[in-house]
Amino acid sequence: MGTYNMTKGSGAVSNLDFNRVFVARIPIVVSEIIAADDTLAGNGYITIADIIQIYNVPAETMLLPGLGGFKIITAGTASATADIGIAGSTEILSGVALDAAAGTISFVPDDGTWGTDNYGGYDFESADTIDFTVGGANLAAGEFLLMLPGYMIE
Repeated sequence: MGTYNMTKGSGAVSNLDFNRVFVARIPIVVSEIIAADDTLAGNGYITIADIIQIYNVPAETMLLPGLGGFKIITAGTASATADIGIAGSTEILSGVALDAAAGTISFVPDDGTWGTDNYGGYDFESADTIDFTVGGANLAAGEFLLMLPGYMIE
């Protein structure tokens, strides 16, 4: 298991959106992630349990994961799944099927970490990352999009 930093943006407020309210658009393109790291490129895939850091969350940010969505742009490797959360965990989504048909969208379930009405938020007092952890099968293909709303609380 390895951890690979593939985050987008610098995490600065100016890189998020106007007036400190934003919806982060986080593309996850497997071929680009593999090509960006010598170990992954040598393997030709992302190994089960690898943690891919996909987004820098700036300090003093409130994320609203219950309002986000994860879309399959191009289906991934058969039987591959992903957990999306903080520090390789599942705060946002757990066990998303990456081999689902293009156009499939997953949302945080109503009974997920974020409350029964899906409106709860997660407060980042210090900077952190949102991670994409591969499960089920090594991931060699696929393109996905994570939309994650939030706002600055400074």
